[in-house]
Amino acid sequence: MRSPEILVGDDIGEAFATYLTERAYDASCLFISGGTTGPQLFAQLINNAAVLTVFTSLVIAQVDERVVPTDNTDSNHYRFRVDFLDKLQPEIVAATDFRPMVGADIDAEISKSYEGRSIEREPERSDVLLMSQLRANGLKISDHYEELTRRYIQDAVVHLGIGPDGHIASLFPNSEALESTRYVDINFDRSGTNKHLRTTLTFESIMKARQVVVVASGERKAEIIRKVLSSNDLPASRLLTRDTTWLLDKEAARDISK
Repeated sequence: MRSPEILVGDDIGEAFATYLTERAYDASCLFISGGTTGPQLFAQLINNAAVLTVFTSLVIAQVDERVVPTDNTDSNHYRFRVDFLDKLQPEIVAATDFRPMVGADIDAEISKSYEGRSIEREPERSDVLLMSQLRANGLKISDHYEELTRRYIQDAVVHLGIGPDGHIASLFPNSEALESTRYVDINFDRSGTNKHLRTTLTFESIMKARQVVVVASGERKAEIIRKVLSSNDLPASRLLTRDTTWLLDKEAARDISK
């Protein structure tokens, strides 16, 4: 195991902005995470001119995505667009090379599959036919993104959050994609902790990235950060086998020395 670089500060948005402008400016691609922390983090960077300069010089790709329509609030694409892209000046948006996982054609197929259903209630968890349709579309998304990921990953910065169960990307504890040999694959949390079928970068690709940065904030992340950094049985613990930077605020770093 390697010792991660752990940077603790008061303002996680400022810390991430510094990281991007000092270390990611000469990369070719930035893979961004969604979930609850990703949109909040990027929303803090809207008025940072130096960060936006970096953004417009890179391909912006997704780490993972829920297999839901992109106009649904559970979609990472939706949150990134609404919380960040839609708030930028039009000329900045025009200069941003964002490559979403779900293209328009697949998006239409997914929307048709969910038609008449309440997406928030996860109908795919009990509807075998729906899950079969979504898995087929998820594999199409994965195949498409596999090509992009193989092209960029070795010169890419991968931004990750961390879930309270120790997952990163959409690589959940005891889930099938943990051992995938693909660069991008579908995954599902059968425990029910995390919603929806996903497409996600795998460890096969994450471990090949030029840089990996994990960003976490708030006291609710303190316990899982401590567990991940002191064990080898959680998905995020696998990052300890490679060079990784952890950007934490003081609340998230609270239990590291315990």
